[in-house]
Amino acid sequence: LNSMLSDKQMLYLANQFVNDYIEAEGQLFDLIANDLKGYNDDDINDDWYMGKVLKMGALISIANSVIKSMPSSSYNNAIKNSFFANLRKKYQDTVNIPKVDKTILRNVKTNALEAFRQGYLDVLNQAYSSVISGTSTYDIEIKKAITQLVDKGFTGATYVRKDGSIVNMSLEAVARRDILTTMHQNANDHSLNACKQLGTNYVEVSSHPNARPEHALWQGKLYMLEGSTSKYQNFYEATKYGSVDGLGGVNCKHRFYPYVLGDKRAFDTYDLKENEKLYKLEQQQRANERAIRKWKQKANAVDTLGQDNTFYKNKVREWQKRNSDFVKEHGLTRDYTREFII
Repeated sequence: LNSMLSDKQMLYLANQFVNDYIEAEGQLFDLIANDLKGYNDDDINDDWYMGKVLKMGALISIANSVIKSMPSSSYNNAIKNSFFANLRKKYQDTVNIPKVDKTILRNVKTNALEAFRQGYLDVLNQAYSSVISGTSTYDIEIKKAITQLVDKGFTGATYVRKDGSIVNMSLEAVARRDILTTMHQNANDHSLNACKQLGTNYVEVSSHPNARPEHALWQGKLYMLEGSTSKYQNFYEATKYGSVDGLGGVNCKHRFYPYVLGDKRAFDTYDLKENEKLYKLEQQQRANERAIRKWKQKANAVDTLGQDNTFYKNKVREWQKRNSDFVKEHGLTRDYTREFII
């Protein structure tokens, strides 16, 4: 590496891994659609249902092969680069590269297989029960069930909120959250090690113009690791480093860098009101990109069923135009990698 990695470079590395998962996910959706296509209402009965359940083992074995074939190179590349991400070139020899921890990769693959099994059963049960009860036809219900599965994605994690409501996170969202969180934690851990080796008590926190409002308060500033002065706040007290909602916590893109007094500053602070405005705009852009990906996956799944997918392809174009117009209107940068599926 020649220099520290920017936020965009970190995101690019993480997205390469997430895109590998999205490609595998698309294959799993197609696997379900292929297995359940080509039937009509007269085919659907108890024997048909039991036959599908009994043959699930063979289908899960194929799914397991798809999941195992997910390349590990993008994951390894993201993790290895994260060790150096916070260090200026002249300080990079302070890093001893540890063995890449593949826990996240293993978890994604394990969860994907279980999520596939449950997703297949959900689609099968919905189509079967609706046809048997006479409330719908197989063609209508199988398309509905498949597109609903694509819409929510394979479940990667389930949480219970304080109010008792249950939240399901898609495996894509979990993969993206976990790889980014791990990359930033690796980078920040090595910043602390570098500070010790350099004998400096100062760190500089990164900044970006779309930070979540509560993080915008402390980004882009110099801090002291031990103690504080009227000029420099204590790093841990100001940023809540190490806590879930602080610097380096879940979904936090901020990092901190060893700073030796006299070094050129690398980051700026931003107007808080402007930052909040940009944060909200970016959240809307991310929502637009998710919609584009989902409509593309639905179009593919319906096509695999052998049914007309014109409606879904039109939705893809509609959301692409909506996002393009939104980006142009607000002077943002369109990120095609977040609209892409294989």
